[in-house]
Amino acid sequence: MFSFRRFYLLCLPLLTFVFAHGYVFGQSEPNDISQVLDEEILTPSVAVHQVKSYILSRVAPPPAATNAPQWAEQAKRLRQHLLQDVVFHGWPDEMGQFSSQI
Repeated sequence: MFSFRRFYLLCLPLLTFVFAHGYVFGQSEPNDISQVLDEEILTPSVAVHQVKSYILSRVAPPPAATNAPQWAEQAKRLRQHLLQDVVFHGWPDEMGQFSSQI
């Protein structure tokens, strides 16, 4: 027995192709698009300024250490964070506990 569902699944793609074949192809010509894309919306200097301001608003502020011991302490803390939380993340603790022989 031929079911309606099978008929629907077979005829729907065929009907879509028959009635919507004009929508399959592009709706515009290359000349139309090039005319629209040739218009300059922003000057390059404005675009560069906007990108720079966007990036700089998301960059972390530079470290505020003022003397050598503060720099050494901050470097040690950053190094420890990098090794424990980034490099050896997910590894057993023994992998991160080593002494360098340099």
